[in-house]
Amino acid sequence: FDSARGAVLFIDEAYRLYDPLGRSYMQEAVDEIVTLLTEEQYRGKMVVIFAGYAGQMTELLNKVNPGLKSRVSDVIDFPDFDAAAASELAAQQLSEKRLTLPGDLGGLDDELGGAKDLLRPW
Repeated sequence: FDSARGAVLFIDEAYRLYDPLGRSYMQEAVDEIVTLLTEEQYRGKMVVIFAGYAGQMTELLNKVNPGLKSRVSDVIDFPDFDAAAASELAAQQLSEKRLTLPGDLGGLDDELGGAKDLLRPW
């Protein structure tokens, strides 16, 4: 938490902090996060992003620690992208940076977006 003060703490796959069977120390980890978020030295001085799948994140917020949900000021739900929407977004972002994909990849909206050739392991 100290290194994230004045910055962003990104917790990917945060839903893993909820173990319904209690087989791990995740409850203690969440309790510590909630405690730290209420301490003066951290409160309002950092952004904590809990990232994960919507359903599992809802379960995390509702079941792990009642104080956690009250400390999450905003929930942003990003819809899943299909291949066509993802390729359109990628093309738009590349265009904004004046970049292009190598070769003829016009079929980016196919199942793997034609980019499958770019995804081959080295």
